[in-house]
Amino acid sequence: MSSPFSALYPVVAVENPKASAAALRDLASLEPVFEEDWYVHLADTSSGRQVGFVRFDHESVPQTDQKPAGGLFVTMDADDVAAVWADKKDTLDVVHPLTDEAWGQRHFICRIPGGVLVDVVQMLGA
Repeated sequence: MSSPFSALYPVVAVENPKASAAALRDLASLEPVFEEDWYVHLADTSSGRQVGFVRFDHESVPQTDQKPAGGLFVTMDADDVAAVWADKKDTLDVVHPLTDEAWGQRHFICRIPGGVLVDVVQMLGA
């Protein structure tokens, strides 16, 4: 059975969609495909990677859920996380430095505007 869906992506509720999108855009090499004051959608059309940021109090967000996202991670897999770290660490709000973890992962975590955590990950060994 084929899926009726053509895409699957998160939309993150934040206070300032443009600021959150700008930070992730630079880190993830994504381009805006739709941009308003209340919503920014980023995508890489060649890979299909997408993410959206919506102003948490916009009328399209159900009134019962009009609050900024909390406790949310966006994870990005990288072929060489050390190279991303070396290139971007001085421009990021780093909350967990580049680390090799016991479970076979090398990663770092930064916070982008809106409080969203971005976990840049590389799996080690196979």
